[in-house]
Amino acid sequence: MNGASVIASEVHGSLSRPELEKRLGPFEPDLSRLSPAYEAYRNAFDSQLKSLRSGRDNERVRLAEWVSTTLATLPPGVAKVLAGSIKAEAKAAEESIAEAFKKAITQCTKHRMTKEEWEEAGEPPAPPSVISPCLLLPAVLDGEEAVSKIPFSFVRTETAWATHYQSADGTALFTDHRIAIIIHATECPDGIDEALRIAWERWGSVTARGPEAFLRLVAERADLLGIDVLDADGAPLAAMKDDEERAHPSSPPVVPDSAGWSKPDLADDLVRHARIERAISYLQDFDGLLLRRREMPGDTKESGRRGPLEIVLNDDPMDGRNEALAQHAMFDDNELVQRFLEQKRKEMLESWSLSLLNSSLDPSGMSARDMANCLPSRYEARRPAFLALEDFDCIAMLLDVRKRIQRRVEVQSGRGRALETQSSTPSQENALPGIQLMPEVDAGVPVETQLAVQQQRGGIKR
Repeated sequence: MNGASVIASEVHGSLSRPELEKRLGPFEPDLSRLSPAYEAYRNAFDSQLKSLRSGRDNERVRLAEWVSTTLATLPPGVAKVLAGSIKAEAKAAEESIAEAFKKAITQCTKHRMTKEEWEEAGEPPAPPSVISPCLLLPAVLDGEEAVSKIPFSFVRTETAWATHYQSADGTALFTDHRIAIIIHATECPDGIDEALRIAWERWGSVTARGPEAFLRLVAERADLLGIDVLDADGAPLAAMKDDEERAHPSSPPVVPDSAGWSKPDLADDLVRHARIERAISYLQDFDGLLLRRREMPGDTKESGRRGPLEIVLNDDPMDGRNEALAQHAMFDDNELVQRFLEQKRKEMLESWSLSLLNSSLDPSGMSARDMANCLPSRYEARRPAFLALEDFDCIAMLLDVRKRIQRRVEVQSGRGRALETQSSTPSQENALPGIQLMPEVDAGVPVETQLAVQQQRGGIKR
């Protein structure tokens, strides 16, 4: 056009090389018109663009793998509840990484030149380097994560699925998506240090992706912090120093206060502590909280389960609180949460006991489930009680209620005085079905005689 050439695809999309090759077959260049130097430039450009697109696609695959691996490591009930959140988190990370690659690809395509443009630009041997997205990633996708304990030195802003870190002057340092950390300030040692500590604490193994200059700085900072970082091929990312630096070493870099930092006890983690406090606050007002004790070695049906309490998700599909509950229930093995749950269980048992004692319940011949079925409201008390029937403290509460009601009935029928002189130890007649109590022992009577008497007394129906 007027002696100048233009890029065909900019005239119309159907004139792009891939579209033309679909209709006309593979492109065959005119070797007589080729310029080796220009072809070298084009090949370098194509290689750069291909590398960026490949990096973007690889991250999409890695995120999909992270989702499937994470869900596979969770209990089925928890995985079902959290699946939506985990996928949303991965989607947010994918969009953020894709946007970073889009900027890099856009910058790269600005250096696509026709032969005339290349000649006018002074025939550069290769296009300028484009800074590819700088990422810190888990080296192993095993679904295992820990909460990081680090001194947050910068301004932190949390959004739905990410935490953004800025310096005091507002410079964006990095964005933490929990499954990937995107570094924005690629030449800021302090920001890279903090990102490395977060990544190491959370994943235990870290992979760095990005241009050579970034990887060199990451290797140096990781070496100072005592953190092992791998490259994209899984090889250790060793600190790189050129010959000039070895010949004329600069003053030693300032090692941050955390150089002696080691993996901390997560019980002291400030972030984890804050999340635990939020969990307790949420559970405090949760109506119909389902709790049961874990079974411990030596537990029997007669003794009941004696382990720590665990939160059970509601299997009612109409209960929309499950997703939020699951996010807090994962902390139920924490000591603070256990103390709270024990207090919550104590309050539940006192409430159930009072409700049964104030009812017209006649426990004679009733099973534990029959007694629990007399509690009001399926969600307020009845369903939580059913879940607790095999726990030792719930068994003890029902035994106490049975004994007190039976005593009340006997007092009202004129036999209260005789009952008041007897031992307060519950007899087998007061036991719940399936619960064997130790017989009362009289030191003045042979044990064989007492056992025979206990057998003759009979008991409640089983």
